[in-house]
Amino acid sequence: SHLMSEYIRMTDPERDQIDQDAQIFMRTCADAIQQLRTEGVCKLYSEQRAIRVKRMVDKKRLYRLQTLAVDTAFKERTDLLFNSNQNLTDANSNFGLWGDGKGEDELSPEEIQMFEQENQRLVGEMNSLFDEVRICHCLYGTLAQQDTEIDNIHQLVVGATENIKEGNEDIREHVLDIGLT
Repeated sequence: SHLMSEYIRMTDPERDQIDQDAQIFMRTCADAIQQLRTEGVCKLYSEQRAIRVKRMVDKKRLYRLQTLAVDTAFKERTDLLFNSNQNLTDANSNFGLWGDGKGEDELSPEEIQMFEQENQRLVGEMNSLFDEVRICHCLYGTLAQQDTEIDNIHQLVVGATENIKEGNEDIREHVLDIGLT
């Protein structure tokens, strides 16, 4: 009853002023909330982007190191094979200088067989190393492609998250506008 008597004493312009002040206050609060959310989203996006950039730099550095290691190993194996082929060629050409191959430097059939087996083993080892290098190059290419696809998916997820947040904020604003009218 006391409130009722106070309410009755209030004029219509005073009530309108209170309503207007309340609406201004609610809009100010809604704007402040929106600004804080936007700042939060920007901060979150910046942190995610920094993490993604760091991850990408680390992956590229690792990829370069792995490629460098594979290339170095491949070059070493190729040089080794080239040098051993060159040594065999030199030995064969020097063999012709020794004469007809008969005499004290002639190899026994057991020694020839042993060298042929060693040669076959070395050729097999080199072939398996070349196969490993080819597989590594294929795997690194696939890894780089997957890295690109992961980055694209991450961008899509970040965009979708931002769109959802904006949609939710629009819905809240609309609900507030409906509540104020």
